[in-house]
Amino acid sequence: MRKILLLMVLIIIAVSVCCFASCADNDSYLVREEILKQFDLSDEQEYWSAEGVNNFEEDKVRVVFKKTTTYPELSLDDFPLDNALKIEYVNLRPDEDLTNLDSDYLKNFRQIADIYLRQTGKDEILEAVACLEKVPFVKFVSAIVDYINPPINAGTPQIDEFISIEKISMQFDVTEKKVFWTGSIDNDFKDDRVYVIFKRTYTYPELEIDDFNFHNAVSIDYKSVKPVTAIENCSIEYLLYRYRQIACIYLKDTGKDKVIEAIEYFQKLDFIKCAEPDINQYPDDDGNE
Repeated sequence: MRKILLLMVLIIIAVSVCCFASCADNDSYLVREEILKQFDLSDEQEYWSAEGVNNFEEDKVRVVFKKTTTYPELSLDDFPLDNALKIEYVNLRPDEDLTNLDSDYLKNFRQIADIYLRQTGKDEILEAVACLEKVPFVKFVSAIVDYINPPINAGTPQIDEFISIEKISMQFDVTEKKVFWTGSIDNDFKDDRVYVIFKRTYTYPELEIDDFNFHNAVSIDYKSVKPVTAIENCSIEYLLYRYRQIACIYLKDTGKDKVIEAIEYFQKLDFIKCAEPDINQYPDDDGNE
């Protein structure tokens, strides 16, 4: 009798594991009509490819929903993923303070959510992506990838508290992981400027130098403000993972110590992904830098 009970328990565990790692059967998954009506199903779907991508987060996938004007807050029951643990929205609805900033903001706004998995790993991520791509109101789903190359001397210094700036931080995905420069004054870099890479944004604000509240900043020169092509023609993957605003911030008082002081400040801003010096480049024997 004990052997039979033990066998039954093992079967139940095996079935549970199987279910968590798979997608619900299409026949058993029916999207409620009231949900479908809230999305523009003609919004063209895009597909993520994991080819050549080796490093990505293994505990959650990012879902971009199709266009909507009602911005419903869905629950896990609205998805066929058996391995789902919880859902957290990154973009739920447009911010009222931003709707008048740019006509592109509302036109290109998409709800975005992270779905965390019970069982984690690269295989589970790929299974979740394949499962959620079948959902009719999902525009794009992928693993969370960071294509930004870390600066030279990257590290993880201890920062007790990050700085948030009203009406600015809200335009960026402040949950995106930071990358820190941990070089020293002995490194060879220009002494009058700092480069900053902003966290991902869907409003592409062009900030003024006073917006940073840094006493020694004199001017800002954007190297990249918006995607080169029209926003609506860019792929979702490009906007989510590859594109970042980049700017060079010039200093009033110059010196390598002032550059390091500026980097330490900008690294604390919650909407900055990384800040680094402008490393001096020297031509080689062929004249190439």
